[in-house]
Amino acid sequence: MEFSKRLSDLLNNNELQPSKKGYYLEKSVILLFENFLKEENQIIFTNYRVKDVTVFDALIPKSFGELLGPIAIEIKTFIRSSHLFRIKESLKKISKDTNIKSLLLVSGTPMTETHKLKLMDEWTVDNNTSIVMVIWDINDLERNLPISKTKLSNNISFSYLKSQTQESKDNKPSTQKDNLQKLKEIYKNEKIVLFLGSGVSKECNLPLWHELIGGLSSEIISNFTDINYLEKKLLIKELSDLLQGNPLISASYLEIGLLQRLAIEEIQKEKYTFYTKLKEILYKNYKDNINKDSQLYLIAQAIVQSGLDNGMKSVITYNYDDILQKYLRSINSEYKIQSNFNDSPQEPGFFSILHPHGFLPFNENDYSDYSIEEQEIIFTEDSYHKLQADPYSWRNLIQINAFRDDIVVMLGLSVNDPNLRRLLLHTSQKPERKHFAFLQRYSGVNSVNLRDLDYKVRKEFLNIHHRILEENFEKLGVNIIWYDNHSDLPKLLANVFSVQKINI
Repeated sequence: MEFSKRLSDLLNNNELQPSKKGYYLEKSVILLFENFLKEENQIIFTNYRVKDVTVFDALIPKSFGELLGPIAIEIKTFIRSSHLFRIKESLKKISKDTNIKSLLLVSGTPMTETHKLKLMDEWTVDNNTSIVMVIWDINDLERNLPISKTKLSNNISFSYLKSQTQESKDNKPSTQKDNLQKLKEIYKNEKIVLFLGSGVSKECNLPLWHELIGGLSSEIISNFTDINYLEKKLLIKELSDLLQGNPLISASYLEIGLLQRLAIEEIQKEKYTFYTKLKEILYKNYKDNINKDSQLYLIAQAIVQSGLDNGMKSVITYNYDDILQKYLRSINSEYKIQSNFNDSPQEPGFFSILHPHGFLPFNENDYSDYSIEEQEIIFTEDSYHKLQADPYSWRNLIQINAFRDDIVVMLGLSVNDPNLRRLLLHTSQKPERKHFAFLQRYSGVNSVNLRDLDYKVRKEFLNIHHRILEENFEKLGVNIIWYDNHSDLPKLLANVFSVQKINI
């Protein structure tokens, strides 16, 4: 009864506010799961998000005991009907977008069998999901996960949890400073591989993913006849609202809708037409000039200034554009660049910019071996599934090799891409070889839920939120370097990459 007694002491601690009791309870239970599953060679994800609707306290990807996986876990001090109702409402919205098989509700306090049965009956009412719900109270938890079989026997205590989870004012900046200094030292002494997402191209007037989706939505609506400007805008907004959620499903929908509008029948012609339209929207607002204040220009400078044994080794970009190549040529027209958009071997003496999601250059004539008809753009749900199903594809192998053999720095990425996270998890077996990701700190300024809260409460919530994210990324072998505003990034990057100003 050691574990249940310690949790009972935690929940009865009058020094703690109810919100903190709930947080430490969640942390205690997850620690128990983590340590128990480690003995079973299993893993657990914390703060698991499905679409932008539901966040579960944790998720176990595989079956565990009698529970069929994936298993979503929710942890409460005591489980009430109101909790069940909210979970059911959320699950209704995501039932088609998740493969969760079981829902495990964990109560931090004992429950009567009568109350459990009542909740089980409520679960079946107006429930159109096939998810099986199971309830464990604290006694069930101790019975199913005996602490004696883990290394936590002497650790689960309030003081231990507090030391593991509560950030002091001095701790957060030092961690940030340590990560920056660590990356700077690595960059100075060895090669890194840079992974780029759409955030770095935004300063050059290229669209983010959702803006690209919006551009395609506008193309579909533009074929309507006899509608005015306002009606067109309303229809585009309605289509965007209908498609919000899963971006891959949205992309597939828009590809079909666009091709239907254009009445394209031949497969090869379909692909050419769609890719051409995608490229048109990609560069719609792009001005063919050099933005010296952009992240991409700074990255190009860092590449050119890299040494034989330090600096940039290569770039893997998920973007379709070739703005980085253009900036490199503007700095040094003789600089040898190889743009890899297929499985062709790397040329010795050339700097590689690899495009695992496909390539749509601004001017195709700049690339002698390029043909848009031969491209395979990773954009729709079908293309992503094909990529995930082919682990030996060059697109996956270049990422796996980088994660396994190099230090990777991620920039302009949210790191939410399921294939990217899968590859990180697959290669995160070397704890001493941590990667780095630059991510914007969530301020909550525009949050309807946070704006009326007391400043101290809001600040504490945001600190906990960011710490949980850091722990989640640590499991993937990634150190986070936070920044508050996008305008802070050039200065941070110039410091890390020790960029010397180049005049052209």
